Amino acid sequence: MKRKKLIIIAAVIGVLLVLLFAVPYLINVDNYRPTIEAALGSSLGRQVQIGHLHLSLLSRTISAEDLTISDDAAFSRSVFLRAKSLKVGAEVMPLLFSHTLHVNSLTVVEPQLNLLRAPSGRWNLSGLGPKQKSAGSASALQGFSVQELKITNGRVSVGRLPSGTGQQSYEDVNLVAKDISTTSAFPLALDLKTSGGGTVKLEGTAGPIDPHGTMEHVVVHLKFNGQKIPAQDVEGLLQALGVSLPSGSSLRGGILNANLAVDGPLERLVTTGPASLSNMSLSGFNLASKLGALAALGGGGGGPDTLIQSLSSKLHVAPEGTRLDDLNIVIPSLGTLTGAGIIGANNSLDFRMLAKLNAGSSPPGGVGALARLGQGANGLPFRIQGTTSNPVFVPDFAGTMPKSLALPSQTQGLSQILGGLTGKRKP
Repeated sequence: MKRKKLIIIAAVIGVLLVLLFAVPYLINVDNYRPTIEAALGSSLGRQVQIGHLHLSLLSRTISAEDLTISDDAAFSRSVFLRAKSLKVGAEVMPLLFSHTLHVNSLTVVEPQLNLLRAPSGRWNLSGLGPKQKSAGSASALQGFSVQELKITNGRVSVGRLPSGTGQQSYEDVNLVAKDISTTSAFPLALDLKTSGGGTVKLEGTAGPIDPHGTMEHVVVHLKFNGQKIPAQDVEGLLQALGVSLPSGSSLRGGILNANLAVDGPLERLVTTGPASLSNMSLSGFNLASKLGALAALGGGGGGPDTLIQSLSSKLHVAPEGTRLDDLNIVIPSLGTLTGAGIIGANNSLDFRMLAKLNAGSSPPGGVGALARLGQGANGLPFRIQGTTSNPVFVPDFAGTMPKSLALPSQTQGLSQILGGLTGKRKP
């Protein structure tokens, strides 16, 4: 009797194993390819193509050999996303008995994502979503839900129009989002690596997905943590965002650390929090020469570059512009610059600053006396105007100088200094 039971059990296991390996060949899941492509295309509002489909009952997944999503035609005719493979987690029983595909999870393997920003500030991902807003088309995402969305070992390229300018790439991009739906916010975590070993982590919530709208209306509440990000990567990202460095200059060396909060709909994100740069050189830009006579009063030297020992500020980045509060810049050859200001959406500058010149670096005689008098306890006040590509440094002595001034006896060259401070030349 025992032997008979063992034979029956073995036979059942054998049949199950045969079914397990035979069913993928009996069910041609590739027939679902047009359905999956159409569903993804309708949800994203883009043309979607996937490769040959394979079914695995062990992992309960349907795998596509490749995945491509077209870009917004207003940005480029190339691919928005290309991935090595797409894995769709599906419920097995509805698939076997009613040939109905119920998706539980999506895993995008080794995607290459190309993000582009237009001069208007609009991104090519902002248009993702159903294109029609009629009542009938709203059902395309009504009740949409996915238990888990994963991106593994991806690569993200960030640039701006015209296509290819200000290009910056990030590697080892991994994302996990769970319980994505049109009814509630869902948790999201993303991490990536920059060149030179820098890391970026984003954690928080996003959603819900708007069944009547596009990605640009999705609200996020995220914490951004960036550590040891090379300054060159910061320059590339600034270019992609349309922010230009002073003409002919570039960032060399140095790292960025930042802990920021990112909140709001994707179309109008507001980013706030502290950020700092250290041991960076602004190559091709001599700040001392731009400060002119102010730097001369403090003994600031020449040289084609500006070495910045440290730069820190509290940021408030919004569509209207970027506000920098508690700005503190230490330049070994000059001193410490402090203040606050705004970078407008059009890259205009409006900063009020104080220059605390290095102690003991002022030139002797009357010029040194004027430097010490003008600097006072707080520093030499000045303003930064113009644009990010062409900053203009203007003295701001209003209210800081006494009404009457007894000049020291050593006044040789003083008129030239005063002329330089006010932007006038000696006739």
